[in-house]
Amino acid sequence: MTKSRNTIVLATILLVLLAAGCGGGRSSHTGAGTSTAASPPQLESIRQLQTAFNSASREPTLVVLIAPT
Repeated sequence: MTKSRNTIVLATILLVLLAAGCGGGRSSHTGAGTSTAASPPQLESIRQLQTAFNSASREPTLVVLIAPT
């Protein structure tokens, strides 16, 4: 019965650690009811895209590549 209890305790600890690590690494909090989402910028050149990409270096970035074939 001790082995079963140790397994349950270990599984609980692992789940707690996993849940604690799912924060996404965001360090700024805006408070309840506020939204930080903004519309995407209207880019007119590759330079603007590069500047926008580099300025958000600490945020998660999704890059989608689409090929015609």
